[in-house]
Amino acid sequence: MLRYSVKRLGLALVIVSVAMLLLFCMIYLIPGDPAAVALGPRATEAMREGLRIKMGLDKPVWVQFWNFFSAAWQGDLGRGAAVPSRRWSWSSFHTRWHSFSAGSAGR
Repeated sequence: MLRYSVKRLGLALVIVSVAMLLLFCMIYLIPGDPAAVALGPRATEAMREGLRIKMGLDKPVWVQFWNFFSAAWQGDLGRGAAVPSRRWSWSSFHTRWHSFSAGSAGR
């Protein structure tokens, strides 16, 4: 049973790693510059260059992949549009949820 579990865990790690590799490659499959796509058509060249540096797109591809892969395995999935903080935690979720609930309770 232990051998079976270890085998399944190893297979799961391989599948997740391949999925992460495919996800990383999808950034380069979209037409155009990822920074230009993210910012939209009204962005200036300075804004695009700033976002490229912020996203790490100015580094070699293997460095970008290593940064993406190591951060994802540590639980850092990047910044979101709704929650701009980089690190997500249950305490921040709890605080935000209760402040939201308290604000709408009187309505």
